[in-house]
Amino acid sequence: MLQHSVLLLLLIFGGLQDTVLAIPAQVPLDVVSRLTTRPKRKLQGRFLHVTDIHPDPFYRVGTSEKSACHRQKPKKAKPRAGEFGMAYSDCDSPLSLANYALDHLDKEWASEIDFVISHNIMMPGPNEVTFEFSSIWKSFVPFHSYQVFQRGGYFAVEVIPDAVAVISLNTMYFFDSNTAVGGCEVKDPEDPGNLQYDWLEVQLATFRSRGMQVWISGHVPPSHYHPECHVRYVELSLRYQDTILGHLFGHMNADHFFFLDARRLQDHREQNGSAETSTELDPLKKHKQLYTTLLKDFSHISKPDKAQYDSLAVVNVSPSVVPNPYLPSFRIFSYNISGTPYRPVDVT
Repeated sequence: MLQHSVLLLLLIFGGLQDTVLAIPAQVPLDVVSRLTTRPKRKLQGRFLHVTDIHPDPFYRVGTSEKSACHRQKPKKAKPRAGEFGMAYSDCDSPLSLANYALDHLDKEWASEIDFVISHNIMMPGPNEVTFEFSSIWKSFVPFHSYQVFQRGGYFAVEVIPDAVAVISLNTMYFFDSNTAVGGCEVKDPEDPGNLQYDWLEVQLATFRSRGMQVWISGHVPPSHYHPECHVRYVELSLRYQDTILGHLFGHMNADHFFFLDARRLQDHREQNGSAETSTELDPLKKHKQLYTTLLKDFSHISKPDKAQYDSLAVVNVSPSVVPNPYLPSFRIFSYNISGTPYRPVDVT
């Protein structure tokens, strides 16, 4: 069933040489010895985004959806929990589905992908939760990011050295359902969300200066952030469009996308008493002086749509393994590993 329900999305991105080598496959063992003993592999031009597996050790085959697939058989007319989950229900995944999905990925895709994109109340770190996850994820978090991860649960890793990096965010510090944080308020620079955005800005600037490209990954998508957190995410995403390849999230158990729009920044400024729009985020305003004569000469031509694509960014929300509410899914992205190396635009 899983194979028939797998969703594949092939996206073509330019900018990597076919001579670049991928880092060794990620394995939860001693990362130092693995990195020094495993040979590098040639790039395949694919990576995996898997999200929301939701394994439930209390899931029981034949039980009712009303009981979260934990107990009691349903009435005769009602569907029952199946061996590999209950599609279109509120039940989580049985261990059989979680194991089957991972076994399938290991058997069919482990040698075909270059890297994996990994990603309600959480107190500011460091705390017991961040220390526990630091221990669990020690083999995946680069050594130079370990202290940052202990503090906030976020890190960056070069999945293809000197070419592509993945920045993994801790979206719990942005999530509007997390009442333990301040929500990136401007007046609180020590808010964990603000500290994370300060760190993110440094990472993006560094990768841009090195001519690298970046995927940003997190669990909760920006549509569910505190207002100030959402504004900061939109601003950084649009400012670093030349560096960010894409935004990958989960949480919603749905296969969809939406846009980050610079107009939200304008609305926010107006609500806070400032109507100024950054010329860096408004290409028309930035270049209008250069095109005054041209605009006048062609003023009789019908005006095009007002959409400014430089003021938009696309956020992808990947489907989930848990069959809630749809069928179990994961996504393999394909990207171009040949052609001219990426070079950032001159932003001075």
